Parts: sequence; C-alpha cells; structure tokens
Amino acid sequence: MRAGSVLMLLALACLALGACAGTGTGGPPSPTARAATNAVHPRLRGTLEHVAALRALGPAALDQTAPLIDEGIALLEARMPHDVARPDVVRWQASREAYGAALKDVIYARDARDPAALDSALLRLDGAARRWSDAHLGLAPESSL
Repeated sequence: MRAGSVLMLLALACLALGACAGTGTGGPPSPTARAATNAVHPRLRGTLEHVAALRALGPAALDQTAPLIDEGIALLEARMPHDVARPDVVRWQASREAYGAALKDVIYARDARDPAALDSALLRLDGAARRWSDAHLGLAPESSL
C-alpha cells in the first residue's frame, strides 16, 4: 500500500469517528428523549410565559389579558411554518384548533369577569400551547400528556 493511500484511509477513519462522536447510538435522539428536555417552540414560548404570569396574578389577571389575547390571535393568523414535517401536519392543525378554542375560552372568561373561569381557561390554553409546540417541533404526541 502506498503512503498516500494509508494517510487517506486514516483521514477518512478519523472523519467517520468524529462525525459519530457524542451521539451515543449514532442516530437522532428519540422523541421521548427530546420531550424530556421540555423543549418549547420559540413562537409559543411567549404564550406560556404570559399564561404563567397571569395565573400568578390571580383575580387581578382579568385586566391584564390583552397582550396574551393579541399574541394568540397573531399566532392563529400566521401561516403554517414550512418546516412542519408531513406526518405532523394534521396534528399541527388539530393543535392549532384546540389553541384557538382555549384562547376563545380566555376571552369569554375575561368578558364575564370570572376569575375562576379565567384560571381554568388559562390552564386549557397552557396545555393547548404545549401540544401545539410539540407538533411544531415534531415531538411524539405522548410527550404532551
């Protein structure tokens, strides 16, 4: 074997080993492993932060829902991102519909001036936002439980 071909084989072996280093099995992480990181899609992170802040306010949250509602409407008006995988499209659309229904419940509770109904609606909105985020990220549906 020539010295040049030995060096080439050595370089290819190093590249192959370097490409697989740190991945464990050499493949992408499983959906369950990705869900364990509590990943949230950036477009929905603001909704989850608003929901947490409003729930912490208690009854005073009735007067502070406008930013959450405006952000939610903007999310519902936006088009589906191009990076949603084909198998996740139906789940993405169903999650978006559930998010819209939960946002509507928040609006009804605010208009009724009912703090208990608002807290319940905020919990439903939090769950719907997490399911929609999982569909955005392509996570397995069971990670939304």
